[in-house]
Amino acid sequence: MLIDFGKEVRQYREKKNYTQLELAEKVNISNNHMGRIERGEFDTVILHFSLNFRYPG
Repeated sequence: MLIDFGKEVRQYREKKNYTQLELAEKVNISNNHMGRIERGEFDTVILHFSLNFRYPG
């Protein structure tokens, strides 16, 4: 599930022509966390990121 979400995030980022850093800044997480999310690694910020990604302000 996390890997699928990570792939979805990467596709979204690439479609918008954002770097990992740019997208990370938009959802208030670090660039390191963004990389871990895209790789499908467990992270404590996944819920926070998911909410910001799926329901942007």
